[in-house]
Amino acid sequence: MLFVASAGNDGVDVTQDNVTPASFDEDHFSLLTVGGVEGLACSGGLASFSNWGTSVDIAAPSENLRVPGLGGDWSADAYGTSFAAPIVVAAAVQSWLCYLESPAGGTLSGPLGGAAHPVKEQLLNTLTAVPALQSYNIDGVVTFGGACSGIQQQLAQQSDNEVWSQQDLQQEEVGSQLQVYPNPFVDRIQLVVPAEEMILSWSVSTSAGQVMFHTAEAAPISKADLGQLIPGTYWLSITTDQNTYTRLVVKN
Repeated sequence: MLFVASAGNDGVDVTQDNVTPASFDEDHFSLLTVGGVEGLACSGGLASFSNWGTSVDIAAPSENLRVPGLGGDWSADAYGTSFAAPIVVAAAVQSWLCYLESPAGGTLSGPLGGAAHPVKEQLLNTLTAVPALQSYNIDGVVTFGGACSGIQQQLAQQSDNEVWSQQDLQQEEVGSQLQVYPNPFVDRIQLVVPAEEMILSWSVSTSAGQVMFHTAEAAPISKADLGQLIPGTYWLSITTDQNTYTRLVVKN
């Protein structure tokens, strides 16, 4: 789990003044601490009230924010790092949604090759550098869109050995029964069932169970163009006149 915390609004260096949790070790695996920038352009300096220091990881807008008011109206004068933190949470969610469609299947059991939580690491790797913040030991401002940048490749590389060894094992076990190739695939995929069987239908679904492709045909060999799928891991379900098969396939 990744925890996102505001840096606080005392205008102090949290490495000198104890502010919890902003003063925690900057290398803490699962804590992402957020400072505030002045204005809405994200290119200015540190907001006058924002805390700062080496344990503050990233910054986000924290002044003149338009937020819903308690009376149902809208306020345009919200300020504070407590408003900057949920902006970073939104980017973290965007990054996490990318993981759900990754070869790791959205499952993280621990660090994947880095000193930080993978989502934290991705946000820090894709932030927008702001020189005016660097004198406060904050590298830059959170970037939306960048949260997904390179994440498929990053996870694929980090989990390559585990994913492909599992697939190789599956192919060895069922190689004489069912052929699914290429796997991973880019656009087209082909199925070949044993000679004595006939494909009746097959489908491709996400890990959440959403059917992305389905076809029904009576044939020993079937192929389809799946180029419209976004890169990620999918479940392939095949029904023949004699058996039902389920296989893991990866779209590059």
